[in-house]
Amino acid sequence: MVSETREVGALAARLVRQVRRQVLSGRLAGGTELPSVRKLASLSGIGKDTASQVLRCIEKEGWAKRESGYSLRITDDAVAVARKHSELEPPTVIVMLAGKSIRGFDPGMVDLLIEGISQVFHSASFRSIYFDLSRWMGVVRQCLEEGKQLSCEVGYVLRSLPSEVYQFFASSRVPCVVLGHCDPSLSLPSAVMDMVEVGRLVGNALCPAGRLVALCQDNLVGSEIQIIEGVREVAASLGCRVPAPADFHYHLPTDFSGAVAGIDRLLAGRDRPAGLLALRPDFALAALKVAARRGIRIPDELQLIGLNHHPVFRYVHPAITSVGDSWVEVGRQCAMFLGDALAHLPTTASRYVAATTMERQESTQA
Repeated sequence: MVSETREVGALAARLVRQVRRQVLSGRLAGGTELPSVRKLASLSGIGKDTASQVLRCIEKEGWAKRESGYSLRITDDAVAVARKHSELEPPTVIVMLAGKSIRGFDPGMVDLLIEGISQVFHSASFRSIYFDLSRWMGVVRQCLEEGKQLSCEVGYVLRSLPSEVYQFFASSRVPCVVLGHCDPSLSLPSAVMDMVEVGRLVGNALCPAGRLVALCQDNLVGSEIQIIEGVREVAASLGCRVPAPADFHYHLPTDFSGAVAGIDRLLAGRDRPAGLLALRPDFALAALKVAARRGIRIPDELQLIGLNHHPVFRYVHPAITSVGDSWVEVGRQCAMFLGDALAHLPTTASRYVAATTMERQESTQA
C-alpha cells in the first residue's frame, strides 16, 4: 500500500491531507457530502484542475465514495481507512515556540495540549523551544531554516510571545497558530480564553469575602489584563469593593524565591487580601507556601484560585481551585487551524474562544 498523494501535485496533496485530518478529528462524519469540483475550487481558492485531483485522490484512497455517480460522501469506515493512509505520510512536525519564563511548570499543560493536537495529527512529532524573548529573531530564523530542510509538513504553535514575533510569522506566511491573544489585523488563527468571563467567575467566588488581588508577572500583556473587567463588573453588581487596576494587579518576579518574597510582603500588610488569583501555577504554589509559613488558614482566612486547570493543582494540599478551559480541546482546535494553514487554504483571522469553567477544590469556600 502506498500513499495516493504521491500521484498528485503538491497543492492537491496538501488539501487531501487536510480533508483526511478532518475525517480523523470527527469534523467530517460518515455520510457527509464533499463539495463538487467547482465548489471546492471556490472554497479553497484553487483551480478546477487541482480540485478535481483532490477529489479523485480521495476517492482512490477509499474513505469517500460516490453513490450512483453523484457527489462523494464520507464512508462509515472512513476513520480507519483514512488513518491507514495518514500513516503512510511522513509525520508532521509541530514546533511550539514560547518564552522561557513559562517553562518550569509547562510540561503538564503541554501534555494536555499535545493530547488534543494528536486527535487531528495522529502521528505528529512534537518539539518545544523556550527562548529568551530579547533574542527572538535569531532563534526564530534558525528554527524556520531548519524546518525548510525537512521533507515533511512543519507547523508552528506560538505562545506568550511579543507582538513582533507574530508580525514576523504573518509577513513570512509560515503555517502557524497563536495560542493566546493576537492582534486580529495580522490574520493569524488563534485560540484564546475569554478573560472577561474568567474575571466574572473569579469575582463571583472571591469578591464577597473582601479584597481580591491578582498575582501576575511584571510584563503583563495580552488578554490577561481583561480579567479585571469581569471582576469589576461582578463587584459592582454585588455591591462589593470595586478594585482599581493598581490595587488589583500585584506584580511579581518570575523566579520562585522572588515570588515567595513578594507574596510574603503582600500577606504581611495591613490590607491583607481575602482572595488571590494566581495567573501562573508557580505563583499559586508560592502563595500556599507563604500562607503555611505565616499560619494563614486556606480557605478560612485566605482563598486562592489558579488560572488554567494545571494538573499540579490537584496534587497539593490544600488542592487549588482553578478557572480556565480544556487544554485538550484547545489543542484540537489549534490543530484544525494549523491543518488549514498547512493546506494553504485562504487565510482568515480564525479565532476559537474556549469555554471557561471553574474547578472547585479545597482552596475556596463553597
